[in-house]
Amino acid sequence: MFTQSTENQMKFKYLAVLVFFVASAFGAARAQNVKGVVYGADTDEPLVGASVYWAGTTVGTGADAEGNYTIHRVKGYDMLVAGFVGYTSDTIRVESGVERVDFRLSNDGVELEEVVVNSTLGGNYVKRDGILKGEMISFAGLCKMACCNLAESFENSASVTVGYSDAISGARQIKMLG
Repeated sequence: MFTQSTENQMKFKYLAVLVFFVASAFGAARAQNVKGVVYGADTDEPLVGASVYWAGTTVGTGADAEGNYTIHRVKGYDMLVAGFVGYTSDTIRVESGVERVDFRLSNDGVELEEVVVNSTLGGNYVKRDGILKGEMISFAGLCKMACCNLAESFENSASVTVGYSDAISGARQIKMLG
């Protein structure tokens, strides 16, 4: 139906279109993050733990031990802010397609003697109260369950564990939950 050269041309076109879409997908995925380094302008040393966030959002990250950060791009926001205790925060507009933004924060001139961090317990915690389930076994219930002795009567109750304390004499030990 098709000649050999026509088939080869069609294969080449399909392959070219496929390569274009794959390359576009990688480019779009790569442009989803912005990375860079936060330095102190006066010392040119990385600022470990500096905050980097998109202005107007709650999306942010912290710089690692080398001052490097990577932050996911947020659609509709282009103002990237970096800050660190004792330094003046800096804001940079990040244009579309930009993948690297480095910050040089200047010392704000205020020398802190100490920083005190206070915190209170938030609303997300688990309180452990112990066992809340209780089970009442009446005299009539014990009479119905009784076989030979009191220990065997408790064997059908989930909140009571009956075990042998002495295998020779057959003595039993009764343990109740709680």
